[in-house]
Amino acid sequence: MRRGGEYKAQGADTCVYMPQVACSKKGRKTLRTSHALEYVSRITRDVHELKVQVAVSKALDALETEGHAISKFFNLAASTCNPEFKPEDRRERCTVRELQGDPTFLINLVTPKQGDTLAKTIRDKSKPDALTKTSLKGLMLAMVRLNARTITHSDSHFNNLGWIGDQLVIFDWGRGTMNDKTFKTWVNKYISWDKPTQENWKTFSQHTLQFSLIDDLIQSKTMKKAGLYTTLQSVWDSLGLLGPARGAGVVSEPKSAAFMTAVFTAIKGDPKQILTEKLINTLIPALFEDPPVIHPVVAERPMPPAEARALSRIIPSVVEVPAPAAAPAAAPVPDRKLEDMKEACRKLLAPGGGTRRRKRLPQLR
Repeated sequence: MRRGGEYKAQGADTCVYMPQVACSKKGRKTLRTSHALEYVSRITRDVHELKVQVAVSKALDALETEGHAISKFFNLAASTCNPEFKPEDRRERCTVRELQGDPTFLINLVTPKQGDTLAKTIRDKSKPDALTKTSLKGLMLAMVRLNARTITHSDSHFNNLGWIGDQLVIFDWGRGTMNDKTFKTWVNKYISWDKPTQENWKTFSQHTLQFSLIDDLIQSKTMKKAGLYTTLQSVWDSLGLLGPARGAGVVSEPKSAAFMTAVFTAIKGDPKQILTEKLINTLIPALFEDPPVIHPVVAERPMPPAEARALSRIIPSVVEVPAPAAAPAAAPVPDRKLEDMKEACRKLLAPGGGTRRRKRLPQLR
């Protein structure tokens, strides 16, 4: 008899059960071939995430044929279906209101079970620093390949990265973009927000560097250049991963600052310059050269001041091009009549400079 799915956790729009919740007889779809021994169910109403996962799966297959075997860095649903809850699934423990309705409108993402998140293993010091560093480097390189296929994750805080054994994987694609159009919509959404909203989003380390780059491009008049969005896409998740990586000390401040300066300078110098190969061959290898000094992170929440300062120091300053100096104004032509009158007044007011007529004022009675 199947043991019921025990509620494990929940996010903003997802509840996780282990083992997986059963599938209804219709609507089942296979996404990835999986040889996992155990699965969990991520129950959601987010059709967008399902579409992104399908796009990621197809992109990974295409990259595999090109010789880039990077699927190991991604934990995607092996199959999807409508859930068929049983009494033993303890469905009521999920408090996400949107998941309490008709299950025929819910999505059951049947996903290979993974272990702790990267945030937890850093907090608990349960993985060697060297493994964390090399694993994050490999994941960042894999995301560059995926970004080149017009797909982004766009929410790569360390609670969306986890371990299957000693293999680091990225999951939870609810904020991902699947093509040029959805990516441009996401960037323009940030641009449309008021200043307080923008500043609030930049307090999350997975967004700090991405949106700081957008601010820089707006101030430097580069944002409307042709081809810029494709260029941004090529670096998007590298910046998203670098934020929490720097905050946690996985990469050093000097290497992070050099990386950021190179990215900002390259994009402003040539907005059509796709940086995929430069990231893979030069920038990311150099970023991970220094030994890590890893400490606990809170990357999924607004950063405390120390981490915020650690990121602010690696963001290149916006250098505004000074306006051309105005030509010196021509000296005014003196008005001789006015000057003669002023000179006469000065002489009269000088000590002994003339006799003043005195007029008797009427006395008050």
